[in-house]
Amino acid sequence: MLYWLAKQLTPHFSGFNVFSYLTVRAIFAVVTGLGLALLLGPWMIEKLRFGRVGQVVRDDGPKTHFSKAGTPTMGGMLILIAIFASTLLWADLSNRFVWVVLAVTFTFGLVGFWDDYLKLAKKNPKGLIARYKYSWQSLFGLGAAIFLYGFTLIYGGTGSVHLTEIRAIIANQLAGEGLNPITLAGLMLAIVGIGFKIAAVPMHYYTADVYQGAASPVSAMLAFVPKTAGFLALILLCSAVGWDSGPSGDALPSTVRLLLWVMAVMSMTLGNVLALLQTSMKRMLAYSSIAHSGYMLVGVIAGPGDTFTESGLSAVLFYLLSYGVMSTGAFAVIASLERAPQRTQSGELTYDEADSIEAIRGLA
Repeated sequence: MLYWLAKQLTPHFSGFNVFSYLTVRAIFAVVTGLGLALLLGPWMIEKLRFGRVGQVVRDDGPKTHFSKAGTPTMGGMLILIAIFASTLLWADLSNRFVWVVLAVTFTFGLVGFWDDYLKLAKKNPKGLIARYKYSWQSLFGLGAAIFLYGFTLIYGGTGSVHLTEIRAIIANQLAGEGLNPITLAGLMLAIVGIGFKIAAVPMHYYTADVYQGAASPVSAMLAFVPKTAGFLALILLCSAVGWDSGPSGDALPSTVRLLLWVMAVMSMTLGNVLALLQTSMKRMLAYSSIAHSGYMLVGVIAGPGDTFTESGLSAVLFYLLSYGVMSTGAFAVIASLERAPQRTQSGELTYDEADSIEAIRGLA
């Protein structure tokens, strides 16, 4: 934001041109993040102490760790705030790679929040199992890596990372001998990378386990926010390619269209079939989310129409809104239902969500 402001002021005050150098902006970003941490740190620690949000020590851990019990935790929130604020203030937000890195950082922070939630709210001293932490972080990183590598190939085939320029270059390629093979490979990899975010088959395998293992508020966020961001990114990417191919000149290039069709059909089929076999509400909603991704992919394939009501893209946006309200409401109901409390080895009461279909039988 401040970088954008400096760019606007540069034609009038030449001194602001110093902010065009990445090194200068990086220094200011570090200072901004450090300042926020120093300013907000004491206040956050005091609030955590007041709310008795403290470290839970495992019963089977070393005795020397028992003295750490009650130490304010969830400091990762302060780190995320400092990173996001300094990046949004000083980074070039027109660069898509910045948003990808922010998305990955956010998901990594979400894994940490999930771990703290299990320790503090669920009174589980062990928190998130280590192999789950490693698996989810590796998965989020893999999706981003595939997407970024795809854009690297797109840059190699077009010579640009800006969508408007990519759009013009791809249009020239299609008007000539067809898409550059490097550009086409980059597009396919970028779409596969986005597939991890929207939980489309075959990039769906993590969805059910994550939804079931996470707290209901986190599951609700995972069901809506990454899917929305993923579909917006997919629409922008397809817009760069253009719906100008096919016999009628109103379709995506055949290879891209085939990839999206395969993802859509497999997502709709497997999502609905596997949802019928579940006994867990969260797992059923997870596979339902996969099926919904397939429905929305059909709208992306259809592309823009002559009017708003005939546009597949407007249908996707409306579907996202409806899906967000529905999924958030469903997870809110699950979060509001609890089983009878049970005591841990340390004598504290824990409350588990009524996740199984058997547990909520007779509710309606």
